[in-house]
This record gives sequence, C-alpha cells and structure tokens, in this order.
Amino acid sequence: MRHCRRDNRGRILRIGEHQRADGRYMFRYRESANKIRAIYSWRLTTGDPQPRHSRPCKSIREIADEIYRQKGVI
Repeated sequence: MRHCRRDNRGRILRIGEHQRADGRYMFRYRESANKIRAIYSWRLTTGDPQPRHSRPCKSIREIADEIYRQKGVI
C-alpha cells in the first residue's frame, strides 16, 4: 500500500509539492532543458493565512497552475 505525503496540517501534497522543516512549501518542476527549478511559498492554498514575519506571496498551488499553463499542460 502506497502512503501519500502530508503536510503538518494533515493535507495531502500533490506531485512536486513538499513541506520543509521550517514550514515553507516547495514546488519542484523540470524545465525544457531538464533543469530542475524550485519555488518556495509560506502558503499551500489561497485560504491559508499569511505568517506575520513574511512578505505577501501567492500560494504554491497558484504558482504551480501558472507554470502548467505556460507549459501547455493544463
């Protein structure tokens, strides 16, 4: 049986999404030249609160959707 990755709130993480030890979320993807890129954010979804100590940012899933649209996957 395969176990799925979860964040510290118990939410299931999609392919490419990871949660770091400091609580930040990371999304990894591969560019056309097989170069691996990573994007970081404090929020997984748009409904997550913004931490006080951080600058305003988009959620990881919003950023991932934009990347997929640019690649033509969605």
